[in-house]
Order: sequence, then structure tokens, then C-alpha cells
Amino acid sequence: TAFLMLERGKEESEQYIYLPGIKRTRRIAGRERDSSFMGSDFTYADMQGVDSKSAKHARRADEMVGKESCYVIESTIDPTLKVLYGKVVTWVRQSDFIALRTKFYDQAGKLAKTLYARRVKNVDGKLLVVEARMQNERAAHSTDIFIDSVERRDDLSDSQFTPSALEHL
Repeated sequence: TAFLMLERGKEESEQYIYLPGIKRTRRIAGRERDSSFMGSDFTYADMQGVDSKSAKHARRADEMVGKESCYVIESTIDPTLKVLYGKVVTWVRQSDFIALRTKFYDQAGKLAKTLYARRVKNVDGKLLVVEARMQNERAAHSTDIFIDSVERRDDLSDSQFTPSALEHL
């Protein structure tokens, strides 16, 4: 399986998934973005995040996450956007600005999911979350993601980042 997301500035990003079982690439669009990403507790929309300009942000009192001092940012999303979440609260580690915890609230204000950054690793001088858990608060279920290896490639051309190129990986 391969997943491609193309961000295009102010336009809505495009998402594609290649499914080797059917040897086909298909676009993820519209309300389908609110559906489960490959059967996990993540959605396709979670892969994209929220445009910071489409939300109002407020800083709450700082809090600790374990032994880490964190800024707490509450983002209320413009309800006219008709997105899955109405509010997102993020705990950002003060030492390096890594989001350690993110709580996602539905449009009615009820806690839907919590994302935990469980392990951070320095990869080529950049910090990367290499272990994370998405806890579905309604279903009492979670999905863990592990990144075992990262390979930096500076030799890739733009033509390798197209929906049709997914079929030739």
C-alpha cells in the first residue's frame, strides 16, 4: 500500500492511496477523508492536520506531560468548514516544540480521540516522532504507529510524486 498527499498552498490538499490488491490508485475526497485510514483509529483527515488559519487559537496555562513542560494551545475550528473536529487542544513541549499530546473534540464538544507522541528521535538533525498512539476515546480502542527507519533522499524528482507513480513503487 502507498499513500500520497499533495499540499497545494491555500487549496485543499489531494490524497491518493494505491491498493496493490486491486492494482489501482484511488483519490480520497470529500467526506471520505473522515473515514478510517486503512482500518486504524486515524482518519485520512488526521494525516493532513488543520490549516492554522482556519482556526482561532488561545494559549491555556502551561502544563506538564510527564516530566516535560508544555505550552497548551486550544484551537477552535471554523464551524463553516464542516470538518470532523470542532476543537483541538495540543500540548507542545517547550524545549523543542514537539506536540506530545493532542486531544480532538467533535463538533458537539465531546472528546473523540487523543494522539500521544510516545517516542521522539533525532533523524539527520531533525526531531521526528517515531512512535505514536491514537486513542479512540469512544470505542476504547487505539492504534500504535512505529517508524522503524527513515531514509532521506534528495535525488527524487517531482514526477515521482504523482498518483500514477504510486503504481510503480
